[in-house]
Amino acid sequence: MKFTKGAYIILLSFIIVSVLNGCQSKEYKKHLPPPVNIEISLEEIKKTIEELSSPDFAGRRAGSEGEAEAALFIAQRLKELNLVPLGENSTYFQAFPLPQVDLRSNGKRTEFYLMGGQSTLKGDNVLGGLISRERPEEFILLSAHYDHLGTWQDNLYPGANDNCSGVSVLLELARVLKEEELPYSIIFSFWSGEEMGLIGSNHFVNNPTIPLEKIRLNINLDSVGLGKNKEFLIWTAGPQDITQEVVSHWSKWEDFIIKEEYSIEHSSNHKTIAKGQIPALTILAQDWLIDNHTPHDIPGKINYEKLKNLTTKIMEYLQSEEIESLLTS
Repeated sequence: MKFTKGAYIILLSFIIVSVLNGCQSKEYKKHLPPPVNIEISLEEIKKTIEELSSPDFAGRRAGSEGEAEAALFIAQRLKELNLVPLGENSTYFQAFPLPQVDLRSNGKRTEFYLMGGQSTLKGDNVLGGLISRERPEEFILLSAHYDHLGTWQDNLYPGANDNCSGVSVLLELARVLKEEELPYSIIFSFWSGEEMGLIGSNHFVNNPTIPLEKIRLNINLDSVGLGKNKEFLIWTAGPQDITQEVVSHWSKWEDFIIKEEYSIEHSSNHKTIAKGQIPALTILAQDWLIDNHTPHDIPGKINYEKLKNLTTKIMEYLQSEEIESLLTS
């Protein structure tokens, strides 16, 4: 095939620009400070779970005083870590209305049911970010819901596994990753209203504080702290080419036994995020249903080594070439 002179010049220009961009990226990385490699703290993870599941937060029912205190607790941690506020009006908070609900027993579990209409109560998502110097407008969304059932029939529902476990992993990731220079930005999102029907994450998708097209992947953590160290479950939604690539890579981890499941009966916030055409997945413990939505979901039953291992693996993945190639493909 022959090229005209003009076509040859265009092709040559394209090659030069591509090479220069690659060189700039390598040059940028060459001058980055070496990784700090802060060790994951089991003590910090445990402390977060014990505090949030304590009676001080009254079970964190969305719209309650306990949930508001939990939102402030998380926002204060983000502020201490110097994360950028990504909520409304330059704050860490994104408020949304809640429906009228009540609790009822459904076999061995307690759950909310909709009564119809809106209540006068509001919930709050809590959102903070680590902004990359290399690609500041390209985001990975790390999320976990922090709300639970509150109190019912004189019983406190602590929700240590559901989902103080996921919150503790996210806060520990924020603590260690703030010292790193990543090639993309991270949104740390703590959803409320999950137990009432994924309301907080759905509100974010309909009212994003970051343009959805800039979010390349959502990793959601929900009830990850029970059972054997290696055993995890994954639910996926959204563009399957990317989520399947992530699952395939994670399945090769030495310390992970992953079971992929397409759940119809149960769900989590990855489903609402996927409505924004964002590849999304939720990580759970395979034993997540044990004591779920009961007063027996307490800190003493959490496998803290499992959470430390999970935090380490996610941190390593977020720093790996695999995720960078995934985002640039």
